[in-house]
Amino acid sequence: MKNIILNEFKSFLRNPYLIFVLIIFPVVLVYILGSFLEGVQTADQAIGAVHLGYFISKDQADEAEQIKAVQIRSLLETTNEKLNEANVLFEEVSLKEDGLTLLQEQLVDAYLVYEAGSLKLYEGTDVYLNHTVKCMITGMLKQMDVYEIATNSLNTSSFHFDEMQLANEKTYTVSKKLQTQMSMMDYYAIAMTTMTAFFGSIGSCMAFTDEKNSKTINRLIILPQNRFKLFAGKVVGLMPQAILQVTVIMVVSSFVYGASYGKDLASNLLLFALFAGTSVTVSAIGILLSLIFKKSMVVLLFAVNWLLLFFSGIFAMAMAIKPLCDYLPPYILNQAAIKLSLFGESQEVWCIIGVELIITMSVLVLGGIIFSKKQEERG
Repeated sequence: MKNIILNEFKSFLRNPYLIFVLIIFPVVLVYILGSFLEGVQTADQAIGAVHLGYFISKDQADEAEQIKAVQIRSLLETTNEKLNEANVLFEEVSLKEDGLTLLQEQLVDAYLVYEAGSLKLYEGTDVYLNHTVKCMITGMLKQMDVYEIATNSLNTSSFHFDEMQLANEKTYTVSKKLQTQMSMMDYYAIAMTTMTAFFGSIGSCMAFTDEKNSKTINRLIILPQNRFKLFAGKVVGLMPQAILQVTVIMVVSSFVYGASYGKDLASNLLLFALFAGTSVTVSAIGILLSLIFKKSMVVLLFAVNWLLLFFSGIFAMAMAIKPLCDYLPPYILNQAAIKLSLFGESQEVWCIIGVELIITMSVLVLGGIIFSKKQEERG
């Protein structure tokens, strides 16, 4: 297997077409798009109007909770008056279920509920609006000397009052997340790294096609070795290539162009694992396709990749068409990387890495079975 891995990596280094497409081209695009579009586009998300629904229960357990309810209502009404001209609207509902319905129908961007001494913020589908609203609410809570101390992973954020905690400069961190800005160079560094990761399938889809055309695949078939190991060697041989292409674009973008990926070493390493894992996964799929189909899949995969990347907003954010892009793998990957870069949110990145691991292992098993039953090529 070691020889197969080395041969695959040497074959990649000897192919000028793959070197250009997977390493040189993305690096050049980061500079071109990041530099020349800086004054045309903006990488920061435009928030626009913010519509927050809220419900404050009239049935509080004790006098202390009733006082807090009055404080919250007064604070929301005062804030609403001050921010009304800035397209920020707070709307109170009389029944808790009414607000949940409004949120479900996307008639409000978020929904705030105070009952039984607990303040819960139900988030909407827009991650940027969610962070904006959480920042606003936390800022208001700071005026009441309380702080967010718990978060519900089921798409709700809970602001609890039963454990009072002063919001000092050290612990008040939610709003600081929104102080992070993303330049066009930052955006395209992530976007082009996404592109180079998905382009890995273009080179790998020739892994068995060339050997079929030259009949050298027959040598592999008649070798007295486990064919599953041979196929696994082909897939594992993609790892050095994936590491190289992701390393080059991230290093050049960071140290030459001044782009920013993660805000610390841990987030940068996690982003590296995300992009390298994606490259290995799509490349494994490319190898499987080259084993199944006799004709070259390069042109088809090239066209499919370009379309997926184009409509995911990789080359121009305006081309990310909702809701289509929400289901496109490049868009999902790119958004997860941006959330990690801007807000430090890693949940989606870990989920994607987990899915990629499952897909890669499935390809290994399926490819090993197919290759084990492969007969010699005739003609």
